[in-house]
Amino acid sequence: MSRRPGIRLPRAAALGLAALLPLVCGAAGRAVPRWWDIEVVLAAKGRYSVTERGTAYAGEYSLREAWGGSMERDQDDYRLFHSRQERLEWTFREEAGAGDSVRTVTEKDFPAGPSFRVIYVLKDGRLVRFSIVVDDFAVPKSAPAGAFELALPRSRGYAPGPGAPLYDDQVSEGTNEIAVEEKDLLEGLVERVFRWEWKGYQPSPATGSAVALFNVHEAEVRIRVTPRY
Repeated sequence: MSRRPGIRLPRAAALGLAALLPLVCGAAGRAVPRWWDIEVVLAAKGRYSVTERGTAYAGEYSLREAWGGSMERDQDDYRLFHSRQERLEWTFREEAGAGDSVRTVTEKDFPAGPSFRVIYVLKDGRLVRFSIVVDDFAVPKSAPAGAFELALPRSRGYAPGPGAPLYDDQVSEGTNEIAVEEKDLLEGLVERVFRWEWKGYQPSPATGSAVALFNVHEAEVRIRVTPRY
């Protein structure tokens, strides 16, 4: 019986095919995901207090929000896409006392609350970092104009602008470094929980250290990253 010769590819085509193989199969022959679905749930609760011009202000709040989106490879990095967001909980209460007079405002007076954002994902060596922030919230709400931008949870390395104090320096417990090993993302479903506590004094923009707001909060971020092939 005669044997038929096998099909041979031109050298250039063979090299091109070899170059594509890593996009199809990763380590140990696993397929590389085409994209990843991302679910992020942030929970935060905190309190603050300050006395200014004879009035004592004290507030507390609780926020829980869910964010959904996806990411895909973008050459040597990743590109983030936002698809949905849902406010799960927002409670707020502030009391302002001067002498025998006490005024109270709640989330019914400020239903919008602060904004939670997932800003970007970034490949940093062997890690993929998630940048998240709850935008600052002006307080006291009982005053004619809020004098302080209440610092709220954010991931390590985020700064709202040049010269702004670094949030990370006042993380007292846990970690706000929200990052995942890239190899774990390539191997399957990833679920992580990050928790931290933050406390500090925020000087007034108008009077400097003469008047400072005491601010403390706890934060939890849950991330679920699901590969799609």
